[in-house]
Amino acid sequence: MPDTLLGGLRILVTQADDFMGPTLCEVLAEHGADVIASRESLIDPTAPAAVVTAAGRVDVLIANLAVPSPSTEVVSISDDEWRATFAALVDPLPRLVRAVLPSMIERRRDAFSSWAARRLCAECAARRRTARPARPRSGTS
Repeated sequence: MPDTLLGGLRILVTQADDFMGPTLCEVLAEHGADVIASRESLIDPTAPAAVVTAAGRVDVLIANLAVPSPSTEVVSISDDEWRATFAALVDPLPRLVRAVLPSMIERRRDAFSSWAARRLCAECAARRRTARPARPRSGTS
């Protein structure tokens, strides 16, 4: 018998082919959700609203925002690379929220999840654990 924990909920997963998207869609569907798997790029400022409109009723938004793991050393990252990363991971989130929130408020149903933020926090924590210890400041022991 299928799990119906999320039965009846329409869950929009953005960038459904990237990062955690495929697994999220599979697990959500196994728990009974009606998964709306969006594969559209969200770089264009009008794209998030178009994705939400095309999805119809959305009960839960999972903002799965991803880019390929960067390989540029931090000291060598260009402004263009920073801008492209923010355009993919940061800029779409408020646009998605602005697009989906009015109908959620009207129906008194809202739920959001930002995998980009969780991923960033996890990567930062992992890097902190593997970073070399800081050198003592001059004049301290």
